[in-house]
Amino acid sequence: MARSTCGLLVASTVTLAPALGGAGADAAPSPHPVKTAVSSTDLSVLRPHARAAAPDAELRARAAQVTGSATPAKSAAPAAASPSAAAPRTAARAAAPAAPAAPLGTADQTVDIPVHGKLVGLSWPADVAPGSVLAVAWRTQQKDGTWSSWTPVADTMMVDSGGRTSGRHATDPMWIGDATTVQLRFPAGDARLAHARIDEIDPGASPADAPSVAPAGSAVALTSKPVIRTRAQWGADESLRNGCIPTVGRTVNGVVVHHDAGSNNYTAADSAAIVRSIYAYHTKVQGWCDIGYNVIVDKYGQAFEGRYGGLNVAVQGAHALGFNEDSFGVSMLGNYMTATPTAAGMDILARVIAWRLSGVYRNGTGTTQWHGGAATTRYPNVGTYTLPMIIGHRDVNFTECPGTNLYALLPSLRTRVSQLISYTSSPLYSRYASTGGAPKWGPVWMAETAVGAGMNETVASGGARFYTTPRFGVRWMGPGLDGMWRQLGWTNWGGYPWTDELATPAGWYVELDRGKTLTMSRTGIGTWTEGAVRSYWVSRANGSYGVLGMPAERMSLVAGFWQQHFQGGTVYYNTATGQTVHTEGGMDYFYRQRGFLTGSMGTPKGDVVKTTYGAQQSFTKGVLRWNRVTGAITFG
Repeated sequence: MARSTCGLLVASTVTLAPALGGAGADAAPSPHPVKTAVSSTDLSVLRPHARAAAPDAELRARAAQVTGSATPAKSAAPAAASPSAAAPRTAARAAAPAAPAAPLGTADQTVDIPVHGKLVGLSWPADVAPGSVLAVAWRTQQKDGTWSSWTPVADTMMVDSGGRTSGRHATDPMWIGDATTVQLRFPAGDARLAHARIDEIDPGASPADAPSVAPAGSAVALTSKPVIRTRAQWGADESLRNGCIPTVGRTVNGVVVHHDAGSNNYTAADSAAIVRSIYAYHTKVQGWCDIGYNVIVDKYGQAFEGRYGGLNVAVQGAHALGFNEDSFGVSMLGNYMTATPTAAGMDILARVIAWRLSGVYRNGTGTTQWHGGAATTRYPNVGTYTLPMIIGHRDVNFTECPGTNLYALLPSLRTRVSQLISYTSSPLYSRYASTGGAPKWGPVWMAETAVGAGMNETVASGGARFYTTPRFGVRWMGPGLDGMWRQLGWTNWGGYPWTDELATPAGWYVELDRGKTLTMSRTGIGTWTEGAVRSYWVSRANGSYGVLGMPAERMSLVAGFWQQHFQGGTVYYNTATGQTVHTEGGMDYFYRQRGFLTGSMGTPKGDVVKTTYGAQQSFTKGVLRWNRVTGAITFG
């Protein structure tokens, strides 16, 4: 059985530095892209210098954990598992395995690798006939001559959400930092290694790598957002995405916690470079659209934006095989199989998770429904599973991630997250919940976001947009009217909504405080009306409930008249006299066929009036009559 590992690995020492001090939340670096470089060495070039390694029972047991050949029990049972064994929507399975080679830790070789970069990984062509899931191990030697312990890594078995790949399989990478020597340990009999290469990443450097952390936030109407360094601030080279468009899901159902299994002796100034290295490895070596995680945090209390697309919507990452959909992946830099997470690291991890879950009105405790599964995971069938809202990577995939020491802290992390979460006093949440909540509107798609003009907004997956307005409380409208409002100029054009979106038999409308009414007919015609035409339509023609129905065209100025065509007729405002009248039904059609305001009938002088035989209307060049008995329309 195959598995997915955590993402990035680093040779580990036990000591972790204390929390970073003295850097303020306002110390944001200037945006800039930093170029990264990838260099590759064929393993076949180095193998003549390989040495046999003694069997290592402990390493063999750890390798079995990351390959899935030692399968612990699931942490929860399926709620409604699908019987389908089809591949999941967000990850793919490798080709069927052939006869396995001896597992790592049994009959191995080691080879020393010249160090060129700061992060290393192993990759090989995907079309090479596979054996069992390949696991190798790395260790590093520091300047003082000490060696790290072995860190096993295995084929990630992962492709990106869009199926994008480099055509190569790859292990998770390992951050080596300033190591002077790197050693690779591998199963001597695995045929894939004849085609493997060692990939090294040089992340580059920048003055903007200087550390900055956020002060502890307090819970207000909505949980405060911690300082998260943007992609531009940590130096993301957006050309590596190669135009890739992120996949966005319906909501965030839960959070997957990871470690990168990397070096524990990195500095605060190294963190941005580590993030760039992961990004380059995921895109240049594995061929993914982007970095796999949504957010990366470090032991100093820094946080970094991960995958492109925004942190306020459910951008789908590539971090938990089979369970990427509607999940939020947060990785802590460091190896927590050997080290204990710092207080600063746990604090920023809790605050990032609390902020993200607060935005989708989830409390962080208890269980939720996870939709996923893949043949190479702990849940081999695609289905719906009941799991905690905050889980570790090992709960769904075969991996040591997020490390035993961090995994042991997940219960207290959930408690801390629930203490930080605050959304019940949010006006947006109150209106969303009181009008039907998720059962009516769907779960939250876009978390509460300041959108300018004195407004905050949240968007439900069903399409409804909820806004806080400066004077009218919380109002909502659907995507059709909202999109038209934004396209026309938003609050600068029409002001703020002072009603919700209202439904009528003819369509939907929203009233704006600058005297405009946005309308959408049930046939899909969207426009607006305003001024004297709007006033007439509302007060004299009973709005969309009356004979005119919904507006069918935009207002226009013709021959000194502001006119607007409706489903059942036309309203005219004479700019010279201030008179407003309308034509309707067949009489309106008759008038339009004869040239309208510039035609042979002239312009309307009065409104439609009822007569004993039907109706009539005066124009400057005659009278238009309708006979209800015969249906005839005449002019003279």
